[in-house]
Amino acid sequence: KREEVRAKFQESLKKIKDEAKRAKVESIATTIPELNITLTTRASERVTQIETVLVAIESRADKAATAGIDVSGVRALIASAETTIASARAAIVVQLGKTYAVTIASDTTAKGTLEATRNAFRSDIKIMNTAVKAAHDATRKAAEALKAIPKIDDVVVPNPVVPTTSPETPSTNQ
Repeated sequence: KREEVRAKFQESLKKIKDEAKRAKVESIATTIPELNITLTTRASERVTQIETVLVAIESRADKAATAGIDVSGVRALIASAETTIASARAAIVVQLGKTYAVTIASDTTAKGTLEATRNAFRSDIKIMNTAVKAAHDATRKAAEALKAIPKIDDVVVPNPVVPTTSPETPSTNQ
């Protein structure tokens, strides 16, 4: 699909007579897909980091629950954060799949076409970033709810004792 878009763009690029203007248009049109990859990769890394923090929050909530502390509110916020993270991942996948076709009709319409493409790209990136921010906020709310529980920092869950017996060897009674 991207190759088709690129081929159409190269055909429409021939309509621009001025060589400097053609180079500038080509530069801008190739920068948008590169930026899309860079920004979606960065957003994906950020969501992965948010997921790591949520796992730590969930682990801490498990420890508190084991110690008998009520963490039902925190569990609800963790579930909400997981849903929001899934939505952010979906937004990233959608954004990564988008292509931005630049079709130049003439010398005079090149600027308007590039501006429209750039504005569409900005709008789409803003939607993706809003989804990532929502995942961050939901995770932060879960962390704050966990922190608000009294004596949560005093919880000590002992490690389970694992017996250290050696494996039984069969007796050699003959």
